[in-house]
Parts: sequence; C-alpha cells; structure tokens
Amino acid sequence: IHAIDLDAFILLLQTDLSIPHRNFPSTEYRKLTNPMTPSISASNSNDNRPLIADLLATHSEAIASVQKGIRANDVGKELYIKGGNLQCYDDIWILRFVLSHRGNVKSATKAAIKTMIFRKEKKLNEVGDLRHRITNLNGEDSDAPSSAAFLPGTQLFNTFCEKDTIMNFLPDKNQSFWNIIQLCKLDLDRLVTEMSEEELAECYLYLNEAVYQILDDITRRTGMLTKCVKIIDMTNTQLLEMNRTYIKRDATASKVLEDFYPQLLGTMYIFNSPRWLSGFWTLVRPFFPKRLVEKIVFLPSLSKMQKSKRSLESSILRHISEEHLPEKYGGMNKTW
Repeated sequence: IHAIDLDAFILLLQTDLSIPHRNFPSTEYRKLTNPMTPSISASNSNDNRPLIADLLATHSEAIASVQKGIRANDVGKELYIKGGNLQCYDDIWILRFVLSHRGNVKSATKAAIKTMIFRKEKKLNEVGDLRHRITNLNGEDSDAPSSAAFLPGTQLFNTFCEKDTIMNFLPDKNQSFWNIIQLCKLDLDRLVTEMSEEELAECYLYLNEAVYQILDDITRRTGMLTKCVKIIDMTNTQLLEMNRTYIKRDATASKVLEDFYPQLLGTMYIFNSPRWLSGFWTLVRPFFPKRLVEKIVFLPSLSKMQKSKRSLESSILRHISEEHLPEKYGGMNKTW
C-alpha cells in the first residue's frame, strides 16, 4: 500500500491478515496464527531477516532455561500459567528476551517476569486487537480511522503536529512496519507544556502495543523475525527547537518500552542530519538505553546514497523494496 493510503492500510489488517473488525482477548488473537508457519518468500531481494525456526533451534536451551526460571519464581509462575497466558508467553515471545539480552538467561528471565507484571498492571492482555487503531498524525482528526477511536493519548499528541508529522505504513504485508517522523513539524515546546510525562508514556505504550501486534502476526505468518523501522527526518530542524525536557521524557519512556517490547525496533535511521546534531547527540546520548543507541544509524546525504546503490541496499532497502520506499528517501514511491 502507499504510505498515506490509510484506508487501504486498515482494510489490509481486516482482510489480508484475516482480522475480524472487533476487539478480542489476546489469547484469541494468538490463535489466528501458527508459530511454525513455513517462511514466505520475501518480495525484497535484500531482505535478510532470520528464520524463526533457526532462531528457536539455536536458542532452545536458553528458552527452556528462561521458562524454568519463570516457573521457579512464585509471581512469575502464577502469571505464566494463569488463564490463556501460556499461549501469549510462548517460545517466540521468550525468544525476543533471549535475543535482546544476548543469551543471558538470568537477565532475560528477570526481564520477562518484569514484563508479565507490567502487562498485568496495565491489563495489556485484555485490550484486544489494536492494530486497526494506528493512524497518521497530521494535526487533524480527519485522518483517524472512522471505524475506531484514537489510541489512548494519541489524539492529544496529534494537536502538536502539522501535516505529515508522523506517518505509519505497512508497504508489504509480509515485511517491516514503518514509522516516519518529520521532527521540524512537531511542536515540542507545546507538547512539554500541555502533555504530562504520564500522558506521553501512555501514548507511547499503546502505540508500541499496537505495532507489536502487527509485527508478531507478520513474524508468525512469514516465519521470519520482523521488526519496526523508523526514520527520523531532521530536514529543516533547528537546534533551538530541540526541547531538552522532551528529549529526557522521550528517553525515559523509550527505556521502559525497550525493556517491555524487546526486538520491536529493528533500526532507527536519522535522515538529513544538520551539522549541529553531532555535538547535540553527544550530550543527549547518555539519556537513552544502550540497546536503542546501538540501533541508530546516521544516513549520509541522499545524493551520496543515490550515487552508491550498495549504500542503499545495505541500509534501508534491507527492510523495504525500492518501489515502496518514498522518493525523498532514495526510493521510487512518488506518493509523497
């Protein structure tokens, strides 16, 4: 689908992915897909996502050890076996923690139990399907799905946005979900003044939950570990517009969600970096979690990438075909 074709995006979630237009418990959501579905051939020749079957085989001992550690913990055991949670917290779910903690069983077990407690407190296993409620943020209500309300916190966040501030799209139903932010169009000063830290965290939480549901479905259908890709477009962004209070709040929320949604973010590309960004990044980098920092890639200028096809293929085109990538980022999609 094209980047701004939101109606088609919603239709894709309701038809191609066989998702009925209603809410249902996450246990029923999990039944829609087979975790061992044979891998689907990707339309993108640069796609190098690892196969879930290979990852499960490679990390089988670590996964089993984490499961054992969860059952050995009183709180963990109760949450693990309660109701339909065994279907939610299956091998693929635990695999994400093992990968994020680089095979450290003790660390992965602690993180998994902490996440189960968090999900219980926020009742995330009861919210049902949120995928169709993701919307672009244009500063107007008109772009919201007519059949569903905004995700919590998103409508308020939208009031700080101009046209095309945040675009969410799924160019290929079998590949990565994309999130593109044009930072100069987001009023950070107003956001900090009119939106509390708690409201911002809630907004991020439900967006991450919705994106996770999309990626989890794609991962299980295709048999390939699928993650979200972000582009932070710094075009026309001025140093004075970078509100440090927002940066700290964003970093705090990102750290929490990085822990609770492991392997959600694949890569964050910084596009059109201004000269001042290098020094500014040195100052704010310590506020962000190490795992997030490791996923940030500063892209060369568009002219340099276009001169080197290999540069594009080794970065952005690993996640999206050239025909779907917007032209302004080196692709062939002229929708934008």
